[in-house]
Amino acid sequence: MHGAVLRELPARESVLVRSMAAQWAQVSAVCSYFGRGGPRRGVSTDAGIAAAERARVFGQRSERIAVTLLDVSSKLRRRDA
Repeated sequence: MHGAVLRELPARESVLVRSMAAQWAQVSAVCSYFGRGGPRRGVSTDAGIAAAERARVFGQRSERIAVTLLDVSSKLRRRDA
């Protein structure tokens, strides 16, 4: 996932961009883990509801990192051009 994201970014050489991409991949993996955990624990159980809530929170964080990552990468590309 990390490598695919880096290939799609306008500027990928920056340490900041690479570290943000790694952070995005990590948070996305955690979101996926909890997203699958809800149904396995039972959607209407306390454990299932808690897992779904954690997946939602990590999903929001993943989206924020992705938007910021693209913005930073685009600005670095414009700066270096």
